[in-house]
Amino acid sequence: MSIHMKQQDFKKLEGNLVLREKNILARLSEIAKENPAVEGDFKVRMQNIGSSEEDNAQEQAAFERDFALKEQLEKELREIQRALEKIRTGTYGTCDSCSSNILQRRLEVMPIANFCVSCAQKRRI
Repeated sequence: MSIHMKQQDFKKLEGNLVLREKNILARLSEIAKENPAVEGDFKVRMQNIGSSEEDNAQEQAAFERDFALKEQLEKELREIQRALEKIRTGTYGTCDSCSSNILQRRLEVMPIANFCVSCAQKRRI
């Protein structure tokens, strides 16, 4: 662990990441089926409401909504898994740009943060 924080705080952050990962996977399984050929890739299920034109329109709208949600959840899942990998390799809490420590307060608010505040601000410009 490359950040300077109490072990209990570190474990709490890790536990929160693991819990969020499980919640995302559960939510994804409600709207999509995992692609066995590609890890972390999910295919949205098409609902079968009926066969009328109105039913088809509702099915399409639901599919588009679920697809957008799936994309967002997959992105967050990748970020969480990356943070967990950084924990395993001992690089969690280190800025990907300047290698300085990311403030504990920042990690508590955004445990998937990859950049210190300074580098994050530079990237937004």
